[in-house]
Amino acid sequence: MDALPTRLRDVALLDPRHLQSDRPALAVDIAERLRQDRAGRNVDLSRRVRAAALGAQRGALGLSEVVAALNEGRVEHVIYDSARRYTGGIGPDGSLFADGERIGLGTEEPRLLERIVERALDTGARVTPLDGSAAGRLADADGIAALLRW
Repeated sequence: MDALPTRLRDVALLDPRHLQSDRPALAVDIAERLRQDRAGRNVDLSRRVRAAALGAQRGALGLSEVVAALNEGRVEHVIYDSARRYTGGIGPDGSLFADGERIGLGTEEPRLLERIVERALDTGARVTPLDGSAAGRLADADGIAALLRW
């Protein structure tokens, strides 16, 4: 680790094994190690976002809260269950809304998740799709949550 530049030490993955195999087998080993690391990081991320939202800090849980925060440009990081489909619409002013919240106003948006991701990126927010146990932590929140800037 000491041989790595400082900027790489925080993102380097350590593996205690001495890997000596052919390239295809090595690629499989590395891919699995990266998958495990990503899964662990995503579980930690979903835990932090839930804690922020439930602790009345800077968090939003559920589709309604997340799109409201996106409309205000307050979202720092959106996380969502990649297996879910979200329903809602777009108001006349371009604001996003969850299904059933703006009856009679705006138009239905069959690709609401794409609009959520676009809005997040347009406002400088990060976006992380989740799966597995990390996504399961959002099951009671419509599969979506966010860390907020304020």
